[in-house]
Formats: sequence, C-alpha cells, structure tokens
Amino acid sequence: MENNKVAYLQMIQEVISRLSNISPVIKGFSITIVMAAITITGSEIINNGLKWAFLIPILALGILDIYYLNLERKYRCLYDEVRTDTHPVDYSMNITSDINLNSASGCKVLKSKCIWLFHLPIILLYLISCFYNN
Repeated sequence: MENNKVAYLQMIQEVISRLSNISPVIKGFSITIVMAAITITGSEIINNGLKWAFLIPILALGILDIYYLNLERKYRCLYDEVRTDTHPVDYSMNITSDINLNSASGCKVLKSKCIWLFHLPIILLYLISCFYNN
C-alpha cells in the first residue's frame, strides 16, 4: 500500500512541477509583449485604437497566470490530502471532487503577491507609456 501512495504522490508532484514551470514562461511573454508594445506605441505612425488593443494580450496573459497558479494550488491541496491520508490512493487526478481547497480559492489566488507584484506594475508601465506618448 505504501508503494502505491508514493507512486500516486510522484504522479501528482509531476503535475505540480509542470504547472509551476508555466508561470515564468507566461511572465516572460508578458515582458516581451509589453516591451514590444511600448516600442511600437512610441512611434508616430500608430493610432490610439491600436495602443489600447495591446492591453488585451497583456491582460489575457495575467489571467492565464492566475488560472495556472490556481490549478497548481489545487494540485498542492490534493498532494497534501494524499500525504496526510485524508484522500484515498485511487490515482485520480480529479481536483474538483471533495478536496479541501482552502488555499486554492479564487480570492486567495487573486491576492497572491506573485500575481500583483508582477502584472500590476507591467500594466501601469504600459498605461504610463501610452499617456506619455500621446
């Protein structure tokens, strides 16, 4: 039975590892898009509508980062429940079942420092550059 539990925990840990590697990639894309948008909006040939259209991918990447952080936290809750023997070793990766998701609630993820300390300054930087280049 203990071997089954270890294998199940390793399976969950692999998912957590993959999900935790997505956030730096999303943040790298965000920086790239913001820098490209600031460069393009600084030119004289762009109209105001296109300046504000760059906010769509910036906000979408922020929402995507929140989504993957929420998923990662849900799998961490599943891992913790399997570790403490409150969840059976059934090899299920279903995180919507009866798992205690206190730390993975949407509000806690939205309040996370790794979200706001990165995405809010990027959005503010882009907005300042849009108003400065008008």
